[in-house]
Amino acid sequence: MASRIFLASFLISMIAYSTDVFAGFFETGNSLYSDCEGEDFKKFKCFGYVVGAYDMHAFMAAAIKRSGGKQVICGPDGLTVGQMRDVVVKYLKDNPDKRHHPASILAFAAFADAWPCPNN
Repeated sequence: MASRIFLASFLISMIAYSTDVFAGFFETGNSLYSDCEGEDFKKFKCFGYVVGAYDMHAFMAAAIKRSGGKQVICGPDGLTVGQMRDVVVKYLKDNPDKRHHPASILAFAAFADAWPCPNN
């Protein structure tokens, strides 16, 4: 429960910033959704972005755990790139009103919704 409150607070604070703050981000939810639904190169770009976002979370989670914090996302054993992509695409499809926000924040929200850690 605490992790959901943290996640909600984090997302609200990130989304509350002006779009000027987001100007430094390379991908938005709109561009990532387009890539994920695209063909050939765009689809590979989507997979690469999603894996990178998940790996960055894993890195951050390890750092947070070392400092006594709690991990928010607990992906299952055997998680595949296809599953990660499907979770992000579903989140983007279900939340078109948020797609103008940075893709990294939206991918994090998708992973946290799909695989929350128990007892958080």
